[in-house]
Amino acid sequence: MLHRVRDSRSSFLSRRAFLFGAGIVSVLPSALPAPLDAGERPDVAINAIRRRIPRLLEVHAVPGLSLAIIEHGRVLWAEGFGITALRDGHRVSTTTVFGAASLSKPLFAYVVLKLAELGAVAVDDTVRALLSHSSGDERTPPGSFAYSPSGYVRLQGIIERRMGALASVMLNRRLFAPLDMDRTRLGAPWEPGVDLATGHVRAGPQRRTMGLGVSSGVYTTAADYARFLLAIVHASSQWDPFRLSAAAVSEMLTPRVMAGPGLGWGLGWGVAPAAGGNAIWHWGDGGGFRSVALFYPHNGSGVVVLTNGHNGPAVYREIAAETVGAPAAVFDWIDAHS
Repeated sequence: MLHRVRDSRSSFLSRRAFLFGAGIVSVLPSALPAPLDAGERPDVAINAIRRRIPRLLEVHAVPGLSLAIIEHGRVLWAEGFGITALRDGHRVSTTTVFGAASLSKPLFAYVVLKLAELGAVAVDDTVRALLSHSSGDERTPPGSFAYSPSGYVRLQGIIERRMGALASVMLNRRLFAPLDMDRTRLGAPWEPGVDLATGHVRAGPQRRTMGLGVSSGVYTTAADYARFLLAIVHASSQWDPFRLSAAAVSEMLTPRVMAGPGLGWGLGWGVAPAAGGNAIWHWGDGGGFRSVALFYPHNGSGVVVLTNGHNGPAVYREIAAETVGAPAAVFDWIDAHS
């Protein structure tokens, strides 16, 4: 199934020289793979990558994927490829639901910051440290980066007790429903009629349930997750019960700690230097689902790729490079932490 918005003025990203600021580090941008030719019409560029994806899935033995490309602050294209499962699967469509794994974390971070804007919770240094993986552990002192899913689970408990509500309820009420993310929820969607993909590890199909709550328990589609990214670029300029203000978005996306060479981490997001402005990103890896979201808030362009195969990173890395371009440091970091 294909969703595309035609606009003869649309183009994939052009970039200018940029220095990574925010008081953390200043470095020259990492080498960027060349995105699709900015002079091509959107339908020509889309058809080029459409022809490539089935071959990528075959070469890397990935059953299927869901893809959404964002440009100029809107969804330019969304489509499904491949199959939902190697055993008794059917074609992936734009409504097929995938496990988001760690792509869940930015969703929860957004809701926590919105609750803070509403005065319902306080975002202090402890909360900021948990959201940015800088609270420390037995091997890493506080203030240094140590990727911590358990930190998000801990924060989930704090917020649930403060609000007297389950995280699933808060996410739906404060994010999924207002943004029309109709096929997104925390917890496996077992309702009849849900088109749910099966994750595949090296040994084959994986059972569908995923744990760790807000850290990795969300199920979504690429199109729904793209709607979430658009809420970041379309920050509210006035009071809004659901969308974050521009000030809150700025805090969310400002690096608080260095996560690796040339890479920072904000409140829920990895942050990478790129020409023209920072890229924000996160990846998901769990239950046989391997996915990525990469977004350039300064020009409203990005890509979401959800896969249901162990070799998904080999596929989504090429798609990101050929559509919006991607800082090599991001995928080097993912490779090292997967």
